[in-house]
Amino acid sequence: NNGDTTYTNQPGRDSQELFAFSLKNFINVYQYKITHLTNFVTSDMIHSYDSDWGNNEFWSKPPYNIDSNYWQYEYSQNEIRNRNMYSQELRIQIDKVPITKNLYISNTLGIYYKDLNEKDIATGWILDGEDSGLDSEFDIQNYATYNESKLHMDNFTIALNGRYEIMELDYSAIHYHDDGEPTFRLNNLSNHLFGGRLSILFNLDEENNLFFN
Repeated sequence: NNGDTTYTNQPGRDSQELFAFSLKNFINVYQYKITHLTNFVTSDMIHSYDSDWGNNEFWSKPPYNIDSNYWQYEYSQNEIRNRNMYSQELRIQIDKVPITKNLYISNTLGIYYKDLNEKDIATGWILDGEDSGLDSEFDIQNYATYNESKLHMDNFTIALNGRYEIMELDYSAIHYHDDGEPTFRLNNLSNHLFGGRLSILFNLDEENNLFFN
């Protein structure tokens, strides 16, 4: 196979149809800025290829000399995938609210939710020949809350932020085999994640600063 000639009897295909929607709203209430974000993405994908890159006539010639009447060198794979993602986020912000004459505070508080669902149907030479077909689905849900607080003092800015997130995964699959009954797999996972950071920014002049993290 080269740029001008192909011997494949099962030409591959790669295609994707995608629809995406995003909406961002702002509301100002006194010194508070409220932001709401909605995102939605759905996509349908097809990915297929000829694993052996040839046909019976090609493999019957030297140096291979495979007689297709007795055995065929034939491998291919086809995957159909549907993926949907939906997310919501709400943020409340205040920026440089005075506490004293030279001390100001900024704060951002938010919550976040995302759901990702994917369905896959695959046939052919799957998992290096272990399966002849695979029908799977997984659903991942993320719940998070986060906060960032900043103190502004003359040339200093001290920032403290943290995030807490819960991730839940549900996975199911049916593995089909040429030489036996299908096998079923179910997995359910749940993780709790927490992270934080403290940073200090010192402005030396208009062009230079020091940053500690």
